[in-house]
Amino acid sequence: MKKSIIMIFLLFLCLVTACSSEKCGREISMNEDTQKLADLELTDFDTEIQNISELRDEEEIESPEEIFSVFGIPILLPENNSWIKNTEYTLIDENNLEVCYYDDISGIDCKLSVIKNGTLDDTTYSYDETLDETWQGDSLAGDTVYVKVQHSVDDGKVFASWEYKNYKFAIQGDIDPMTDTSPIPKTALYIISKLP
Repeated sequence: MKKSIIMIFLLFLCLVTACSSEKCGREISMNEDTQKLADLELTDFDTEIQNISELRDEEEIESPEEIFSVFGIPILLPENNSWIKNTEYTLIDENNLEVCYYDDISGIDCKLSVIKNGTLDDTTYSYDETLDETWQGDSLAGDTVYVKVQHSVDDGKVFASWEYKNYKFAIQGDIDPMTDTSPIPKTALYIISKLP
C-alpha cells in the first residue's frame, strides 16, 4: 500500500513539475508500461480503501442504541453512576450480546451475557444449593420474570440467570465471602423492568 501511495505521489509531482516549467503547453506523455502500472496501483489502492470501509461498517456498531436495534431489545443497566460504572457493550453477533461493567456497591467486575434463540452454558461451576435465591420482577409489558441467583462452591462466583421471551440472560461476577451480592439480582431486576 505504501508503494501505491508513493507511486501516486511521484506521478503527481511529475505532472506538477512539468506544468510549472515552460513546457506546460505541451502534452505530457508517459510510456505505456508506466501508465498501466499507475492504473494498477490506483485500482489496488481503491480496493484496499473499499475493503477497510466494509470492515469498519461490519465491525463497529458504536452506540448502545445501535446494538439494541440489531439485537432486538434494549438491555439497560441502572443509571446510577455511583453503582454501575465502566459499562461496555459488545455485540458478538446478532444472537449474542455481552455487557461488562463494574458494580461499585459489590466492588466487583461483572459480565452480563444475553443470548437470543439459544442456551446459556452454566454447567462450568458446581453451586451451593443452600445459598440459592429467587428474585422476582416485572417487565414493561407486565410479564413476571424470575431471577435465579446461585453461588459457586469453590470458585467464588455469583451467577444470576433468567429468561424473557426468546432471550436468556446471565450476570456473573467473582466474589469473596464478604462480598454483598444483592446488587447483582437488583441489577437483573432493573434490566427486566426496562424490557418491552
